[in-house]
Amino acid sequence: MIAQLWEEPGGSLTADKASGAMGLLVMLGVGRTAPGAPGGGHFTGHQAPGGKPPGAEPSRMVTQLPYNRFIQPMEKCDAVLTDLINELQPDPWPVPQGKRPLRSVGTALSITVGLLEAAYPNTGARIMLFLGGPCTQGPGMVVDDDVKNVIRSHHDIEKDNCKYMRKAMKHYEALANRAAQNFHVVDIFSCSLDQTGLHELRFLCNYTGGFMVMGDSFASSLFQQTYRRVFNKDAQGHFLMGFAGQMEVKTSRELKVSGCIGPCFSANIKTSNTGDQEIGIGHTSVWRLNGFTPGTTLAIYFEVAGSVSGPTQMPPGGRGYVQFITQYQQANGQRKLRVTTACRNWVDSSTQLPHMICGFDQEAATALIARMAMFRAETADSADVLRWLDRQLIRLCHKFGDYRKDDPASFRLPDEFSFFPQFMFHMRRSQFLQVFNNSPDETAYYRHVLNKEDCSNSLLMIQPSLTSFNLDGTEEPVLLDTSSLQPERVLLMDSFFHILIYQGDTIAKWRKAGYL
Repeated sequence: MIAQLWEEPGGSLTADKASGAMGLLVMLGVGRTAPGAPGGGHFTGHQAPGGKPPGAEPSRMVTQLPYNRFIQPMEKCDAVLTDLINELQPDPWPVPQGKRPLRSVGTALSITVGLLEAAYPNTGARIMLFLGGPCTQGPGMVVDDDVKNVIRSHHDIEKDNCKYMRKAMKHYEALANRAAQNFHVVDIFSCSLDQTGLHELRFLCNYTGGFMVMGDSFASSLFQQTYRRVFNKDAQGHFLMGFAGQMEVKTSRELKVSGCIGPCFSANIKTSNTGDQEIGIGHTSVWRLNGFTPGTTLAIYFEVAGSVSGPTQMPPGGRGYVQFITQYQQANGQRKLRVTTACRNWVDSSTQLPHMICGFDQEAATALIARMAMFRAETADSADVLRWLDRQLIRLCHKFGDYRKDDPASFRLPDEFSFFPQFMFHMRRSQFLQVFNNSPDETAYYRHVLNKEDCSNSLLMIQPSLTSFNLDGTEEPVLLDTSSLQPERVLLMDSFFHILIYQGDTIAKWRKAGYL
């Protein structure tokens, strides 16, 4: 399996031999680091016990051995790593009947984070974790090795019946903080028919902007296609990856920055435009972006500056300004700086409500509300989050709706708001808030993806698109309703994570008869 993955990116990794460096760590019951053999020498390995915390061992190994012994330039270690990976065999450690394999995921990650921390501090780097099962021993274990003891479910979490979860989350969150502080990215590729512990490991991807991929098997074509996309390149042949980024938000004096929700990490830098209200990752106006792609999207929240006496008076016809300053490192090592400035007119909602209505983007508002609801769901009860979501919708309808008292049928919303209640309806029923029939790992995966995708993809996850293909060759979007089911129609539903094709009764009979 590992040999297959090594070949998948093929020339992608090895094409950057001049600037790229790589190391390998293999879990074989115990943690094992694999230094590349410099100068074509023989391969030697170092082993670490997987059942206990590694302590300062990674830093000691780096400082006491020749520099960069464990992380070598690709041009020096490519052949050694290729031979090593091709010779790897399944773990020979015997697994007794009724027991799970011993996996030291927490120890392996501690060693890897420590090695990069000591060898490449404050430098863009990636840790790619390929996970075929849960951690069953040592720091970060999520379940023991006895198969009679099943891994935690949402019901267990609600009842606080999780023996290892809190300790494991504390361990992985500490590792995520260390990686994020040094601009290192952690990717998790998890393939198993059972849970692997993504619920506990999620901090590593969420804080560092890494990829989280969940599948059934590493050998499946779907996973291999997904893995290959990680190494997509631009027209110049550079990886579509950004490293060691930082985004600062500046505003005019009437605005304050409340926070950010997305795959980022607080830089803990307060400025004059940092707001007192906290939404998501707040109390700062500067965030670190350890790893990102052209599709990575952050949600930034603002508040109108106020004082003890009330909100700041806006100048008539004045404008508010927002500036985004993003600097990052490309995969080829070059530093980039991008500055985007936007301005909007101030309006008085009490006298200029139509102007405010015209500027409302219901799709962007849905994506922003969805991230807020998801962020709350991490720490609050699902029922409380649903009530909060309902209150937001009620406030919006009360502010912008047109109705006659005691006549529900008279209620109307402007066209700019017409789909917003529908989006909220689907959001309430989505897998992001409704955890029934989903494992904690699946919930962590779905929320991670929504947390970094753009507006159009977020809407697709919340409300799947349904397209009808008709006999006359035309196609059209239709409602997610049973009325769309017609015998002479083919329906395609796209929910971002899955695609479903429905064939009407007449079409199905034609296919069965061999006409199609």
